[in-house]
Amino acid sequence: MVILLFYSNFPKCKSSEMEANPCPTLPQNDTTTNPLSPQTGVCSGTPAISHENARTPSRKPQNGCGRWDFTNGSGSPSTNASTPESALPKGRSFCVPAERIQQELQEIEEHLSDLEKQGVEMEKHLRHCEAEGEEDALDSLMVDWFNLIQTKQACIRRESELVYIAKTQDLEEQQPGVEGELRRLMDTPEHLKTSVDQQREEELMERLMEIVNDRNAIVVVLDEDRLREEEEDQQLHQMMEKLGKRREKSKKKSPIKKLFRRLSKKDSMKN
Repeated sequence: MVILLFYSNFPKCKSSEMEANPCPTLPQNDTTTNPLSPQTGVCSGTPAISHENARTPSRKPQNGCGRWDFTNGSGSPSTNASTPESALPKGRSFCVPAERIQQELQEIEEHLSDLEKQGVEMEKHLRHCEAEGEEDALDSLMVDWFNLIQTKQACIRRESELVYIAKTQDLEEQQPGVEGELRRLMDTPEHLKTSVDQQREEELMERLMEIVNDRNAIVVVLDEDRLREEEEDQQLHQMMEKLGKRREKSKKKSPIKKLFRRLSKKDSMKN
């Protein structure tokens, strides 16, 4: 079944893997000017990060952990879950404790494990109902199946989001110290700098470049995730619409209704 494949192929974000390699490294530009330009406060030649807009990346989850239901006659799905506000902090004033992030990641991992087990059992029931031609039971199970998919989506997206929050906060904590030490070395007259100072200045420059590129890469990955999530939501929406139309069609062709109509016609003819 296409729907079963959709669930089994759904990407799962492993927190341990993302912490090891949270984002791709963007190409670094060559810098020949002042690395701490007053306009950007970061290495010139690299994509500047605004302290207001991109200091901490922000994206709004597309779906919550609500449930799909059928509320309109066309069979179009609707969700009764309110979309939660973005969990990513908009400014440095808000910081999620590392302990809280790790705790929630652990809870999500356990929840995803439970969902996997539920998915395996539900898949068996779906295949059985499909083989036996039990349409009513199959439709009911399909609704539960889509709810399970939606819940899994929300958990995976939240897990990914938490890893990005942790990485971003870590980079935020490192950047001021690196910038401050680098600025002090750059303010020192060249004839007073030792070879150790010059080497340290180069190391700090490279580290600052890495921090800036990593933060920009997180923003890029978040945008890619948003586009992928929109595509996934669209696919799920289309599947739900097809299921809703099939339910409406099966109701119209119900043998019970046909039998009732025949009996009504016979009664009218007798009278």
